[in-house]
Formats: sequence, structure tokens, C-alpha cells
Amino acid sequence: MNRTFPLALLLLMATVMRSFAQPLLQQNFNASTSVGDYFNLATPTTGQFNSIAGTAGAGALVTNIASEAGLGTSLVLSRAGAGSVSVVRTTDLAASVGAVVVQMRFTPGQIKAAANSVLFFQLGTNFSAISQAETGGQVAAQIAVDLRDVDTAGDLWGWTGSPATFNGFAANAFPLVTWAVNNSGGPVSYASPNGGNLTLADGKFDLWVGDSGLAVRVFNGSANLNPGIPLRNFKLVSNAGNASYGLDEFSITKVAAEAQPTLLFNATPRSAST
Repeated sequence: MNRTFPLALLLLMATVMRSFAQPLLQQNFNASTSVGDYFNLATPTTGQFNSIAGTAGAGALVTNIASEAGLGTSLVLSRAGAGSVSVVRTTDLAASVGAVVVQMRFTPGQIKAAANSVLFFQLGTNFSAISQAETGGQVAAQIAVDLRDVDTAGDLWGWTGSPATFNGFAANAFPLVTWAVNNSGGPVSYASPNGGNLTLADGKFDLWVGDSGLAVRVFNGSANLNPGIPLRNFKLVSNAGNASYGLDEFSITKVAAEAQPTLLFNATPRSAST
């Protein structure tokens, strides 16, 4: 007897990668006016760093919580002379971190002199808590801030971190900064600040400045310093340049790939006989 089987004869099992996000660290600095409430050297929570500190050196250095119009309160870091200042998370954000999105509102609020690479943002593993930029193989990826003191046009700031150079933004803008970094071993997708999802290749980073719909991608698929290094630690550190910096609405979100089995079916009926 002949009979026709309906559709849905399995041909194979395929694996597709579905991205998902997991918050690792979040802080808007509105809970307290004391800097000490936002760090814990031994056992930081998901809202704390291991250290927010500075060394006075020969110049003024201040870290405090200040009010920003329309933004509540923010962490302010002021550096001058031979001092240094840092915000550090050395306790692992998670046991395995291959790709993250770091997001914050950030700006140099008072630029006293032009300078290059005056403040570093770094991701990697085995970081120290001292107010000094990490070097060597433990740094997975980094970007740095450049300052431009322009008397006639106002102060500007921009980023370095790849073959691309300075991109200017107003010093008092306090824009949203989105830094996507991938050392996971394969491509991942992340949420663009302009909406939708973007794919980021392994060993690369993207950097956006600006709010939804108006964000500018300063770096597009730039190379990480050391591909394959886990992104367990974070450091913000400045030991050069005379300026004040504001940090608010800070978060680090893990972006990972989850394997999902998908059945692929033959769309052509097939006849069989018994």
C-alpha cells in the first residue's frame, strides 16, 4: 500500500546562537553621598567596586559624590599635579566572562590643560587595586580619554584605543558611553544604543558615544589588546592630565551565546510504500 507522509521529516539538527545579557555590576551613585558606600575591598556586591581611591601626590586630588542637574548624583574624580585616581573592580565579576557591554554616563567636566591618554578604561584579569594603569598580558582591552583645551570653542574630549584617533565631544555633554568588548572565542550580538542588535566579532570592541538614536560609533570592530583574555576585572585610572571627571549610571553586562537546537525540516512530501 502506498501512502504519502506529511511534511516534517527531520533532515538534521542545527545549532544557532542566541545572545542573552546578564547584569554583573550596576551603580547610579544615588543611594548615598559617601564614596565609601560604593566600594568594599574584600567582598564587593554587584553594586560596589573594590576601590575608589587616589594618591595626593604634589597636586589636588578629590573624589566625591556631586549633584548633576537632571541626573541625580554622580561620582566625581578630580586629578591634578602628580596625583592619581582610580575606580577598580578586582573581585571577579563572574567566573567566566568572555564578552561584556560596559555602559555609563561619563564626561570630563573641567579640563585645565590639553593632554593625550589621560584616563584609561581597562578590562581583563588579575588586576591590582592600586591607582595605576595595568600593563602586559592581563589587559584584554582598553580605551583612553584625550583632552583638548580650546579657549575659543570650549573644551573637547575624545577617545584613543585603536588606529583611529581623536573624536571631539563637548566637555559638559555627559553623554551615554557604550563599550562592547568580545573575547569569547566567537561572534556575539549586543544591543546597540541606537536600537536593534549588532554582531561583534571575537577579539574586537565597539565604542559608542551618545544617547539612543543619536549615538556615534567612535570605534567599529577595533582589535582588543589581548584576545582570549577573560573580562573578569575592570579599572578606570588617571595619573596624567589636569581635569575633573563625572561618572554615572555605570553598568557592566555579560553578553554570552546560548546554544539552542533548531530542527530543519524538508518542505517536499515524500511517498513511501509498504
